[in-house]
Amino acid sequence: QKTKAKLGDSCKVLFLGDYVDRGLFGIEVMAYLFALKVSYPQSVFMLRGNHETREMTTFYNFRDQCIKQYDAEVYECFSDAFEALPVAAIVNSNILSLHG
Repeated sequence: QKTKAKLGDSCKVLFLGDYVDRGLFGIEVMAYLFALKVSYPQSVFMLRGNHETREMTTFYNFRDQCIKQYDAEVYECFSDAFEALPVAAIVNSNILSLHG
């Protein structure tokens, strides 16, 4: 409820990446972020960090989490979604934003 009350036309949020491989709840973090993006498509923006790659999700634990809790197909869906994320954004026509 608090998030819903704050997000909207006057409030925009840019997430800079590295959503997964930082603990045991990477799947839940992504589900929450995707739900925010679907609910507020003009207010929530997501960039791809270096952990949103097949190499990093395999090296660390996100791939294993997906396969353990679901299956390889779910992991592939996440990987496809990660590949669709931009790596940088320009805010207010003059601020370059990116992970790192």
